Amino acid sequence: LLTISDISKPKNWKLLKKLDAIVIDEISMVRADLLDAIDQSLRLARGNDQPFGGLQMIMFGDVFQLPPVISTNEEKAWFDLHYNSPYFFDAHCLEHVRIHSIVLETVYRQSDTRFIHLLDSIRHGEAGEEILEEFNRNVGREFGKDDLYITICSHNYKADAINQKRIQALPGKPRIYNAEVTGNVSVKQMPVDTILTLKEGSQVIFVKNDPRQRFVNGTLGVVTGFT
Repeated sequence: LLTISDISKPKNWKLLKKLDAIVIDEISMVRADLLDAIDQSLRLARGNDQPFGGLQMIMFGDVFQLPPVISTNEEKAWFDLHYNSPYFFDAHCLEHVRIHSIVLETVYRQSDTRFIHLLDSIRHGEAGEEILEEFNRNVGREFGKDDLYITICSHNYKADAINQKRIQALPGKPRIYNAEVTGNVSVKQMPVDTILTLKEGSQVIFVKNDPRQRFVNGTLGVVTGFT
């Protein structure tokens, strides 16, 4: 994994010359000026004046989700002068690049077609009073003990408190699992806690896709036993 600053450091140029492709995830968050900076850094590092130094660029993301961050009025004014928008697709380096787009259309995290329609309406900015009322009818809804649901929290500590309360309410002895960490990885980069406490009946959510396709990132489940 390379950070943006890694690309601009001469000590990494030998590595950059050997690459065939670079993958950027959450491309919607990459500002147009940053993508131009990546382009210029790769041209310089590889001694190649083709776009991105001749590398194939593979970009994943959803422009309906996380936008690029413009922190100040000065930055906004600067973008108004130099770019059509802060989004990556308005970077100058893409003006003469042939882009092949692949649109993923299958929804894996939801199966309720009506709920998918409601989410899509919000996603496209087309939600009216009727859709708002449908969501409001579910405010304060009581869930059964066997229902799978999540609580969206503004801070991690609030989610942690809910998780602790729920697992303490379950009968039985908890199982403790400690993560095995190799390499130089900071705690802030961990996708989950390094200590995982589970009981039979614990609700869990997957944060990885299963190569055997039994579950995907975001799938909810319940622990039924331990082996």
